[in-house]
Amino acid sequence: MAIDDPAPIEEQPSRPTSARAGGLRAMFGMYARPSDSDDIFGEAGFGMEAGLPSEVRRVLQAKMSLRSVPPDAEIKLAAVSAPKAEAQQNTDGPVAFEYGWCYTDHKTGKEIREDFRAVDYLNDEPYATRVHAMLEQLGLPAPRAEEVFRGTHHDLLFLNSHGVVLRIGPLDTEDLINPGILQPLGWLEDSGSKVMSGGVNLPLTVAIYPGVELDRQYDDAEKKPALAGSLYDILTATQQGTGDVDTTGNTGIIRVLDDDGREVAVRLLVDADNRYNGSSVRMREKKSSQMHEQSGSAASDSSAGTAAAPVSKGDVLFNTLCTVFNAVKNVRYWEKAYEAHEPLRHMFWEAFGGVAAVTGLPDIPAREKFWATCAAVTNKPMEITLPVWQMKKDDAGNVSYERQELYVPHLVLYRPWTGQDADRIVQPIKQSKGFCKAVAQAHGRNFGKFKITEDPLARRDDFDARMKDFMRGADKNLGQRLASIGRRVWREIRNF
Repeated sequence: MAIDDPAPIEEQPSRPTSARAGGLRAMFGMYARPSDSDDIFGEAGFGMEAGLPSEVRRVLQAKMSLRSVPPDAEIKLAAVSAPKAEAQQNTDGPVAFEYGWCYTDHKTGKEIREDFRAVDYLNDEPYATRVHAMLEQLGLPAPRAEEVFRGTHHDLLFLNSHGVVLRIGPLDTEDLINPGILQPLGWLEDSGSKVMSGGVNLPLTVAIYPGVELDRQYDDAEKKPALAGSLYDILTATQQGTGDVDTTGNTGIIRVLDDDGREVAVRLLVDADNRYNGSSVRMREKKSSQMHEQSGSAASDSSAGTAAAPVSKGDVLFNTLCTVFNAVKNVRYWEKAYEAHEPLRHMFWEAFGGVAAVTGLPDIPAREKFWATCAAVTNKPMEITLPVWQMKKDDAGNVSYERQELYVPHLVLYRPWTGQDADRIVQPIKQSKGFCKAVAQAHGRNFGKFKITEDPLARRDDFDARMKDFMRGADKNLGQRLASIGRRVWREIRNF
């Protein structure tokens, strides 16, 4: 994961007095934005057209989204490429935390470049004490000086043992919610401690990002899946800043299955900054409204009629992605890329939901489960199935949640920053019986089963009703899609 190298920030914060103390500290006492006129629902002109709508495509496109799960829910993990990984984890005990270094960035990472920032977040007060407290909340050891990579706007910790990157510094996560931007697994945001960045006060944040395949790896690979579409186009269509999209090392790849069960590559911005990649004012308001609407709601089991846990931050983030951007062309591929790490987000917020940064106490067993799973899936893909809550909203605006099941066929974390050959291997997605079962369940949810009755007219009425429901959800842009397919076929014939 690399860091961008944009133009220097014009407004620089004054550098506080440095407090260079080692170890854990005592607990403290005390953007070029896109224009609003950009059309979010316009045709972006991506590649990888989905083709004609069909029942099979509708089944495969069904959104099996993760929602808040009851504490007694069973999560089933099955190793895909390393069947003995889970058993080995249980016998050896927890994996020790091991920080590494980024050898794939064009910068050395050994010094702060004061043309861009002046604060050392691990050593300068009033930030350092709070950062070390948040690292302790996360259960992480204090890094040595030589383990802290000095990024352009943030300090970075590369956790080799668990396949994640910690990003420390000013960050407004809500502003960067976008399907085209790699989203964190979780974060601790100290809203009481602001940092001036790009002329804006942003909260001091420690965010955990999943390790993903680098764009350079994908480009260098001899055999690779086709791209699902254009990252630049989807950011433009969703009114998000595109300042870093063309910067070398700032994009990554998550591989998912398309509507026909084939692998496709989804390109994401992996090192977004609020100044260069923030939302337009209109889009920011739209996302904020959606998040605030969900923040106080509680999931309701439609079958049992009992109240479940409040919607977590991870659920709110996913619901916002699906609701705000659902009409953007081809966005389902980026939604699938988000779902690829959703089980880890669920585990993180099970441990840190409602926990105040710096001072709060997390759920320790849940935190251990999160880190154990991260270690288990580092370079070793697993399939995971777990019960979920799917959000629904009726015409009157009432929000409800329906219990369903999420199947993730390929949960994996990579660590390409090591530069080692073993960490450049990307495992193919294997379609197991779980995938087929998930498709069958999606079919049942979307189309149901015809009722068997003695009255033939009743059977006909039931059939007609279901066909009308299906047609209401059918693709309304069939003509455009047919024209696009025709153009693509003509290009292939012409270039043959």
